Amino acid sequence: SQIVGALQEPPWLAAARLTPPSDRSLEHKGAPRVIAFPEDGLIKEYLDKFPDARVLLPVDAHDKALHPVKLFALRQLQHMQAGVPKRDAFRITNRELRSIDMTNVDMPAAAQVADGRRLSAISRIQAKEERVLLAAHAKVKAAKLQRDQKSL
Repeated sequence: SQIVGALQEPPWLAAARLTPPSDRSLEHKGAPRVIAFPEDGLIKEYLDKFPDARVLLPVDAHDKALHPVKLFALRQLQHMQAGVPKRDAFRITNRELRSIDMTNVDMPAAAQVADGRRLSAISRIQAKEERVLLAAHAKVKAAKLQRDQKSL
């Protein structure tokens, strides 16, 4: 390898010189495509109808629980995919999920409860573990908040 100025030529440079330039332009043409999920429109409609729902829960980047509005939209989408009209699916979902504590429930479990299907033993154990974990997280957050308030 040759010395270029004060630096030694890196070993990969010879291979890079042998590689022909790409035919593809690396320039980006226009705006990138918007990634949209099927439930996005339902979420927007829900939030337009109930703007206070945006702040139902504090945001925690480490929390894997879905926001209640997303749970609602996913469940409504399930009904719509089964052939139920959008407005009816909204009413059905509202009635179903009103009876479920949506803050600590994952979508598959909520859908199974709402459908009246029986959860498997593993799903019940996982749901219980999830509730215990979320309760522990809530206690830690409450204790931290209390400590922070005392220090003020």
